[in-house]
Amino acid sequence: MPPFKKPPIVEVVMGVFFEPIASLDPMLLGTYWSERRDDFPTRKLAPAVADRPGLLLSAGVAPTRCWLESDDEQYLVQLQPDRFYFNWRRRHAEYPRFGDHGGKAGVCTRGLSEYERFASFCEREGAAKPTVRRVELSKVDRVAYTDREDLAKLVPLTASLAPLLRSTDPEIDVRIAERHEDVDLMVQLTAAVMTPDLVHTLHVELRASVSCDEPTAEIFRRLEDCVDAPFEQLFSDEAKRRFEPVEEP
Repeated sequence: MPPFKKPPIVEVVMGVFFEPIASLDPMLLGTYWSERRDDFPTRKLAPAVADRPGLLLSAGVAPTRCWLESDDEQYLVQLQPDRFYFNWRRRHAEYPRFGDHGGKAGVCTRGLSEYERFASFCEREGAAKPTVRRVELSKVDRVAYTDREDLAKLVPLTASLAPLLRSTDPEIDVRIAERHEDVDLMVQLTAAVMTPDLVHTLHVELRASVSCDEPTAEIFRRLEDCVDAPFEQLFSDEAKRRFEPVEEP
């Protein structure tokens, strides 16, 4: 997929899922933050996330998710007893791309480096090296549009919903989940008037996951291909012109 001058991407999330580590509690996560606070000066605690309700069970303290946030708020590491997330989020800087480019590390390289540091810490502190069972990649795009007709120009799929619609500004929420070969894929489109600016906004999340025993750049590149393919199909040529493709040598 060609790069764009105005890419609609607002977030990339790399996830590594592993067997629960009982000793990876808030105190141990606090020790890890102490080691990384120069890179991630802001930390927060939040409830743990689960694939489905009741997945994480605990007889003691409820599982906790720890946020480690970079000073510019672009990068976020999320840690909990059964998973690791690395997020890039659009703030003011341009998208660094998923792969390395122009001598600079991309999101994939950064994410894998952060995971390796976290896994080494777990092993060093006696919490056990994570036993990986699955990895996941999500990309989130956000596009402004003027009305239902403009949305149909950007994403032709939404035009097929016209016979079902009665208003000029409907909220649209479409989710498609499927399995192709060994990869689980999910596409979700949400179109609505977003507050506080009251702007018509299309939110698109593309997600792919696969079982594995070790996160590698090769696996994440494969997942990137899986999420880029529906992006190419969803957005029209008109939309891509608005994103302003970059011609590379």
